[in-house]
Amino acid sequence: MLRSSRVCSGSRCRWSRTVRLLLALSIGSCSRPASIRIAVVFSTTWAFESLNQADQAVVKRAALDTLRQAFDGFDVVFAETPAGDRTIRIEDTPYASNPTQLISFGAAGVTYPAAVVSSVRHDVLFNAELAAVRCSKVNECTKTRTELIEALGRGIGATAAHELGHQTGFGFSHDWPCVECYDGKSSKAYVHFFGVKHWSDQAVRRMRQVLPRK
Repeated sequence: MLRSSRVCSGSRCRWSRTVRLLLALSIGSCSRPASIRIAVVFSTTWAFESLNQADQAVVKRAALDTLRQAFDGFDVVFAETPAGDRTIRIEDTPYASNPTQLISFGAAGVTYPAAVVSSVRHDVLFNAELAAVRCSKVNECTKTRTELIEALGRGIGATAAHELGHQTGFGFSHDWPCVECYDGKSSKAYVHFFGVKHWSDQAVRRMRQVLPRK
């Protein structure tokens, strides 16, 4: 086999090295998955318990902090913004035709098949939180109002993390019987609001397949 004996020199050699460097950088940047941007939209009326702006800020901060903690190590970016690659909406529970119907302990989160948008029902979570600490009212509880409001934010964040795992193309939430797991089926347990949660081993394996790493 004949091999070329030509050797570059001078400006031609420098140009060749530059082209190779740019090509390598281009290949490297194309092979790295892009960040996934999650829009967190708080479209609730905040009517229950008359949460003021300071209360709302506490809930939002705790929810976003919980989401970021849940996806630590993955290049998933959460922000309160109207648009993103995927969306989580924090909403009021839709009422039935009877306006006097009380909020029930229905689904705290909803994600339809093939959807990239999830709904988290903050009022359902608030009722679940009160039940978890065995309180009928905020002002008749062993927990302070501040503790309850911050815990509500954590519950919203934990539910949002779970629902994101149901969105199309992800599939890392399978409603396991694990109370401490984000992918577990319960959003009514004490740990959901006041404890530290984690993903199951099955969820972590799936997340490593479908989510970009930092």
